[in-house]
This record gives sequence, C-alpha cells and structure tokens, in this order.
Amino acid sequence: MAVPVTTDPTFMVGKATTLFRTTLPAVAQGSTYDAARDGQRFLMAVPVVNTTPPITTVLNWPSLIRSK
Repeated sequence: MAVPVTTDPTFMVGKATTLFRTTLPAVAQGSTYDAARDGQRFLMAVPVVNTTPPITTVLNWPSLIRSK
C-alpha cells in the first residue's frame, strides 16, 4: 500500500492505494520483504511452490553393501 503524506502546514495522510498484489502472508514472522532506498523497487522472499525433489546419485554403491 502507498499513502500520500503532507506535513505543511499540518501532518495529513491521504487515501491508501494498492501498489501491487503478492502471495506473501499479511502477517509474517521476520521481514520477508524490503524496499529499495529510493522506494522504487521491492525485494521479496517468496516461497517456492511445485518443486520436484532433488535427484541423489550414489557412486560406487556396491561398496556400501555388506556381505554376511
């Protein structure tokens, strides 16, 4: 959200407007986003969804098998 603010002659807050929509939760522990110093860009930690599990390759696996 963005809100216009004026301070002269008195502090006044204008109407809030939506800047963009995101899938981030409204209330999250810790900071999941940050704004650039100039206020023109945002960096967000967005959870990865629909990922496939990693593939594990075991080399020389016969040496791991014990014979009794």
